Amino acid sequence: MRRLLLFLVAISFLDAKELFKSTTITQYLNETNPFVYPLLNQEYVAKERVNYHQSAFDTTLSAKYDHKEYPASTGEYYDIAVKKPIENGMEFIATYRKAEGTQEYNNIKTGDEGEVLVGVKMPINALLQGTNTKKTNLDLALIESSRTEYSSNNNLRLFYLKVLNNYHRVLYNKLLVKYEKELLQKAQKRKSFIEQKIDSGLFPKIALIEAEQQLINRKQRYLAIGTEYENSFENFVKYLNISKETFLQKYDFVDVLKTPVENILLSNAINEAKQNRPDLKMLEYEKEKLFLEKKNANLLQYPEVNVALYGVHDFKYDNGFKLSFDLAFPIERNRYKAQLGTIGKSLTNIEKLQQQKEREIKTSLTNIINSLNLLKQNIDNAQTELTLATQLENAENKKYLVGSSNLFVLNQREIQTLEIKKKVLQYKLNYLLLKEELNAQVGKFATLNPTL
Repeated sequence: MRRLLLFLVAISFLDAKELFKSTTITQYLNETNPFVYPLLNQEYVAKERVNYHQSAFDTTLSAKYDHKEYPASTGEYYDIAVKKPIENGMEFIATYRKAEGTQEYNNIKTGDEGEVLVGVKMPINALLQGTNTKKTNLDLALIESSRTEYSSNNNLRLFYLKVLNNYHRVLYNKLLVKYEKELLQKAQKRKSFIEQKIDSGLFPKIALIEAEQQLINRKQRYLAIGTEYENSFENFVKYLNISKETFLQKYDFVDVLKTPVENILLSNAINEAKQNRPDLKMLEYEKEKLFLEKKNANLLQYPEVNVALYGVHDFKYDNGFKLSFDLAFPIERNRYKAQLGTIGKSLTNIEKLQQQKEREIKTSLTNIINSLNLLKQNIDNAQTELTLATQLENAENKKYLVGSSNLFVLNQREIQTLEIKKKVLQYKLNYLLLKEELNAQVGKFATLNPTL
């Protein structure tokens, strides 16, 4: 007997389902979900662009061979070079070259064994300003990568809100199915009661016709809400990227709509939104990119000065050096002025967008909090109304059983009770949807991990 009991307990444990909660949704927000991956793709692309711009500092190996036969001269030229640029703009170069011919090749003369050059190129202005185009491109790519991480979080925040709304609508419709089923069962029970009374001669046969008509009407209501529940269920599980059958094998729904009451201060909500909202942080990164571009654009107002110094060792002619100096001065500086103006206008635009976004957030939070406070009162009042309607229905049912009421009045009482139940449920759904919207507005779900 004890073994049988343990076996039954083990079987019941294996068959036990997990209770699906709103937080369970995050388990399905991963890259395998076709609804999620497109929300993250921009972030992945941005990371690859970082790798691309990092490649600008890769070591390169180059080789060159020239052979010429002119009427008055012939020549061959060999050149093998290794170059390594670094982030401050300097470039280290090591080269082996050899020139052969009846005269020096392109003004290069080496011994029979060639020569080795080791040197460095220095962009003076870039070194003084602490920036250069390659470094700027890499830094911009890094900032864009960080910005797109917040973009992914923002997309997930909005998507989570969408899925969460669908989840609560499923719970809402599931409870409506329960209410309509209870109403149908009352009609079925009443039909059996009337049939017994007719058989006893206490009720006329026409009472059965009225009961059957009522029963058909309630069956139609039950089937209609059942279909709506199934449709909302399908719409919900598609966002989880699983089938309804898989969901039902693994999970059970909660059978209530819980509406936890919280006292929310508008000032706290606004401060939380400013700290958490990924779309606000994205604008900050846009400003950071523009500041970086402005720093790089400042190079355009100064002369471009490049200095290169090489040490040379010729295997035949011994050692030497080479010094080169390049200077390019922009006279009109139109490019600098245009780029500086563009960046300035863009910065002003972002600042206005930030002000606009913060204003919209404050307005949305104000409206949501006001609506939540109103819904709290409506829920309390509707609950009281439901208690009164239930008492009236019970009293009417007792009157009907003793023959002092009729089916029409009782039906009206039951329908009225159901409608108030639905009203309470609708208020609770609206409260939950607004609470979810509030969480989304303050960025509470902005840190969802897509790799869960």
